[in-house]
Amino acid sequence: MLPEPLTLYPGAKIEDQLDFSMTGAGRVVTQRTGESVEEVLSFYEKQLADAGVEARVTRISPEMGSITAGKDHNRGFALAINREGNETEIIVTDLGE
Repeated sequence: MLPEPLTLYPGAKIEDQLDFSMTGAGRVVTQRTGESVEEVLSFYEKQLADAGVEARVTRISPEMGSITAGKDHNRGFALAINREGNETEIIVTDLGE
């Protein structure tokens, strides 16, 4: 469902999933959790570091952050993490092959 090495955020609910390429390689998955933006950023930052994936983590504000990473020269993914009321939305975009 998510690009390796990412996993769903623990306890998050999947809100939506969309394949967007002709081959089905590209995908957007939206999750929601009650955790803070910082907790989500830290979780994925550690997960990527543990897998040896270089990632750029941007902490824009307590309500917004992002992570971008490339898996190799032809593939990458991005996470947009936004606080909306009492929930945090996690949008994972897998750019496919």
